[in-house]
Amino acid sequence: KSKSSSADPDYCRRILVRDAKGSIREIILPKGLDLDRPKRTRTSFTAEQLYRLEMEFQRCQYVVGRERTELARQLNLSE
Repeated sequence: KSKSSSADPDYCRRILVRDAKGSIREIILPKGLDLDRPKRTRTSFTAEQLYRLEMEFQRCQYVVGRERTELARQLNLSE
């Protein structure tokens, strides 16, 4: 259920949500946020993939470019 207010910027929208205790709260979200899009499934890594990813992270926290592509290929993962 949406509710709009003339005081809100054009890029925001207000929605009403029910929390875990049953209380209704109003929150403001950016209009560009696609709440209807299905969530991406979480990637499950093998023990070997996790080990290799952790080793690479210790070596360099930001793997980019060819190194990232090659690491993904070696571990049979998408970038």
